[in-house]
Formats: sequence, structure tokens, C-alpha cells
Amino acid sequence: MKGRQHADFIYVEDIVRGLLLCAAEGAPGEVYNLASGVETSILDLSLLINRLAGNSVPIQFGPERGWDHSGEGLEVR
Repeated sequence: MKGRQHADFIYVEDIVRGLLLCAAEGAPGEVYNLASGVETSILDLSLLINRLAGNSVPIQFGPERGWDHSGEGLEVR
């Protein structure tokens, strides 16, 4: 479905804070997934950007790519 792919967008400062925390307190060899825990569809993000920018141009969709994700996101603990 066009635009229903979603991602967990996260602010760069939050990623840096998470990386520093992993480096300082993480266990060697462990895997850490850094995420906001909020899934946002590409369509919803596009509509928000258009609204905030005052843009009335219709959104155009390209072909889906093999790595586009529309399933469940990461579990955030």
C-alpha cells in the first residue's frame, strides 16, 4: 500500500545519547537497538510536512522497494 511503509524516526541527539550510554554502561558483545518507540508512516510524515510548509502539491508515490517496511517495529524497553 503506497505510503504505508513506516519507520521509527529518532532525533540525532537521542541517538548520540544512546550510543554514549551503550559505550559507558553496555556489556561487551551485547546488541542494542536504539529507537524512539514511535512508528510513523511515510504518508503521515509527508502529509505533516506538506501541512506545515503550506504545500498543496499532491504527494507522488514511487515504486515500492525491497527493503520498505510495513510490519511491526522494534520493541522498546
